[in-house]
Amino acid sequence: MQTEIPGVNMSVVNTGLLLTPNVAIKDASIIIEDGYIKRVIRGEEVGIEKIKCKECIAVPGFIDLHTHGCEGVDVNYLENEKDLEKMLKILPKYGVTTFLPTTVSLPIDKLKEITEIIYNAASYISEGAEIAGIYFEGPYLNKEKAGAQNPEYLKNPSLDEAIELYKASRGLMKVMALAPELPGSSKVIKELDKLEVIVAVAHTNATFSEAMKAFDLGARLCTHIFNGMRVFHHREPGVAMAGLVRDDVYVEFIGDLIHLHPGTITLIYKNKPLDKVIAITDSISATGLPDGEYELGGLEIVVKDGVSRVKKTGSLAGSTLTLDKALRNLVFNVGIPLKIALKFMTENPARLLGLKDRGILRPGYRADIVLLDRKTLEVKMTIIEGEIVYEKE
Repeated sequence: MQTEIPGVNMSVVNTGLLLTPNVAIKDASIIIEDGYIKRVIRGEEVGIEKIKCKECIAVPGFIDLHTHGCEGVDVNYLENEKDLEKMLKILPKYGVTTFLPTTVSLPIDKLKEITEIIYNAASYISEGAEIAGIYFEGPYLNKEKAGAQNPEYLKNPSLDEAIELYKASRGLMKVMALAPELPGSSKVIKELDKLEVIVAVAHTNATFSEAMKAFDLGARLCTHIFNGMRVFHHREPGVAMAGLVRDDVYVEFIGDLIHLHPGTITLIYKNKPLDKVIAITDSISATGLPDGEYELGGLEIVVKDGVSRVKKTGSLAGSTLTLDKALRNLVFNVGIPLKIALKFMTENPARLLGLKDRGILRPGYRADIVLLDRKTLEVKMTIIEGEIVYEKE
């Protein structure tokens, strides 16, 4: 790889293949000006500072919709903005350029403290991956499907409380996950939808009809589909099937091949509109660290062979997955075409979040670019707003 870090406001990325992700362009050049893509052309642009990698595939920066932490950083135990800054600088090595820090179920006052730290980090830290909002996974979840959510903090939805948390986020509440069968959920769904918050169904024992009602009220997302929800039965399909048959609802899935069998991922891929599927990590602080004992929302977690479980119950507890690994799993193990797998972690989450300046490589969009090895799909370089933030040694 030939690299020249731009010293001017205009630069070019020349690569053997570009995936927008919908369109493939061989021997492409991406001309960048002031952090945005100005032009995309075939062939090599001359006379401009450049990043050149003929053996690479240029793809949009990854967007991790749902992550609790990585490499020792836990979103739920942030002491200050510096803790989160570490995560912002770590994520680009996995190809992530935008993400939503995701909380678990905790007392509301604690969630408000975390929200303040995330808001400050999003406002003042300009290096690394960008915070696009906050994903609140709980506390309005069903104890019957708690999984790795601490039952001590689970409760019925409260509209006053949800609005209080929304105001505390100062516009950063992007996703609120709840169990739609719980008393009070309908009011919360309707009001948060009016505020343009994405309501997700999660950790739920809802029936098919209860899930469909929630979608009718405004819920738009199914959190880590098939996990933390009523199992499918041919006489009671449950939440997952409701999410699959509703073409207006997004579904997110964990692509570590542990939470879901490859055949289940194929089922999702072949039955949902391709623009409504999102690959997530659901990663925890143990991601990128050795096996051992960790903590998540007050629960003891054991990671063995890279699989994270609640020590007391054995329930899966998030993952140690990264999005670049998820991409390789989808392409090499599940058999999903690269262009489609990329949509699941670029264009689709951008559309759900209303991020109209990223998720696609085209003129007018942010120059958030990942260069992948053409054979292995490993991350070789990550560029955010035209600046190199990670380069593999």
